[in-house]
Amino acid sequence: MRLLTAAAVGLVLGLAGEGAVYPSSMCPIALRLTTYTVSGSTLPDLKKAMLQHGPSDERGRQRYAIAKWNVAWSWQRFPSGMIDPESVAVTCEGLLLLPELDPAAHLEAREQEEWKDYRAQLEQHERNHLKHVERVAPEIRRRIAERHARYGSVTPDTGDAIAKTVLQEIRELDRAYDATTEHGKSEGI
Repeated sequence: MRLLTAAAVGLVLGLAGEGAVYPSSMCPIALRLTTYTVSGSTLPDLKKAMLQHGPSDERGRQRYAIAKWNVAWSWQRFPSGMIDPESVAVTCEGLLLLPELDPAAHLEAREQEEWKDYRAQLEQHERNHLKHVERVAPEIRRRIAERHARYGSVTPDTGDAIAKTVLQEIRELDRAYDATTEHGKSEGI
């Protein structure tokens, strides 16, 4: 498990620009932004409200914000039933759920600026999770093509297994990123 975590941290650093790990092709994300309202008169008050009203992660823990993603893949088949590697398509979708300041909240100018800065850092942290998807999801297509080149054919079951492995790698990157940044604390969240 330590080896897997170390590899994931290496991949996070690679995706952050500390060395290329994956090819430069991207899977543009169809992004949807959703907000929930928080109120308070100071940043600590707003953080408290975010933990009360914010989204839950996959483990049921309250978070200030979350990024959810979905990767879908499809292909055409040759008459033999094998995958046509040229037809492999990968689509990526993302959802950002972020806090929004209640318009009725009365923050002083300093607190307004603190909130804007904090909210921007929070959004950037969540967008960084989606970068993993954008950069790694194209591996599905590349690995299927590579397997086809090596063995001459790829079954749909093998194609699905390849895709699921790539999704697991993305999940590991997300976990490593949150572990490295302490869910954004080291980034000012």
